[in-house]
Amino acid sequence: MSAKLLCVTSLVFNTASADPIYAEDFDAALPPVPDTVDGTSVIGTWLLTFTDLATYEATDTDGNKSVALVKAVGRVYSLVQPKATYDVESQEYIYDYSRPQPLRLSCLPFDDEDGTPDTPDTWENSYESHNSYYNPSTGVEKPTGTLSVTFNGDGTVQGEGSYTQHPAGFSGRFLRDNLISHTLTFSGIKISDTPSIADNDDFDTTINAPCFGAIQLKKKRQNITATSTEILPSYWLESNKQTLTPPYFDNYDFYAEVFSAKEGRTYIHRLTLK
Repeated sequence: MSAKLLCVTSLVFNTASADPIYAEDFDAALPPVPDTVDGTSVIGTWLLTFTDLATYEATDTDGNKSVALVKAVGRVYSLVQPKATYDVESQEYIYDYSRPQPLRLSCLPFDDEDGTPDTPDTWENSYESHNSYYNPSTGVEKPTGTLSVTFNGDGTVQGEGSYTQHPAGFSGRFLRDNLISHTLTFSGIKISDTPSIADNDDFDTTINAPCFGAIQLKKKRQNITATSTEILPSYWLESNKQTLTPPYFDNYDFYAEVFSAKEGRTYIHRLTLK
């Protein structure tokens, strides 16, 4: 029995009888890797399921501190693209498929607070991304976290990261949650060999974003838990916009509706694997 078949069997996933996956089940098993993709190549479109555990601290005007724990569970689509170099003479991009770029994870909830990432220029089946923050006033660069990602050669991937609080983010701001640290784990499957969402013959979609999906957030402070569901990237829910249809995943597909009161129109975010 092949390693790929063993992997699919362990998921215990029946695509014929699967129901749509809503927020409370975002951590359910992903569907098997489609037979149409080349699992040995890392370049393409990936569907990931992730869990992020974060610790926040708030300080009131009297100096009293309180801690909040936030658990984010979600699913996102992400790209691994080839190295692109712009050729001035031809005025076109030249793509080097022997030099894959890291997974596009910019839509994850804490990505913009983790400092500047530094990834290797050349890698094959695994890489480490090291984050840091450079303080221009002191000239000191401080490490803020590391993400390790491994592609298994069968169309599956795993990742694990640990991050300390961004030193520019916490400066004793009163009456506000300040991110102290968080850990990220994810696994995923490759669903297309094409490293694009909008320009992809495998998809029927209204989306043009390198990273998108949805999360469920559970925030606990002093034994009180608040739960919310959000779509990603966050700019899809700008001011005066609200979610009409709760985001859901159906096998490899995604669907959500967002209404803009300012524009008086509904935006449909949809991806279907043909």
